[in-house]
Amino acid sequence: MATYDYIVIDTDSPPEDMVTMMSNNYPDTIVIPINKSQKRSLNDLPSFLDTAADVEIRANREPGINYYPIFLVVPLGIEQDRVISKLEAANPKPKNCQVAPGMENFQDEIDSALEQNKYIWDCPGFASTYEYFYNLCHECLII
Repeated sequence: MATYDYIVIDTDSPPEDMVTMMSNNYPDTIVIPINKSQKRSLNDLPSFLDTAADVEIRANREPGINYYPIFLVVPLGIEQDRVISKLEAANPKPKNCQVAPGMENFQDEIDSALEQNKYIWDCPGFASTYEYFYNLCHECLII
């Protein structure tokens, strides 16, 4: 049923963008980065998940639809426990919500790599980040 295996969407995106992405594409996994540099993203997580739960409920009302994507929240530069706390406080939330292990705050380094048209793991000293992102995308490195 999925048009895309994964989509990445920020919590500060307009809710209608998420509704459209989910309703039109039925991704298997929705990756939600919670970045330290985006001050509101963590606080917006519960309402974001509430909207996602509504979309999930509406999709499953359709005959023959059994749609329960994984919502993978990825802490980037913030403590995983803070994200877990917000996730636990969200009600309602989609059926399959999970939090990935946190990544160190490499925002400046990632921005620098992007300015050079590079991936962070191609920069000196950051080769190990490749494994983190690989596992995140291919094995859903989930706790």
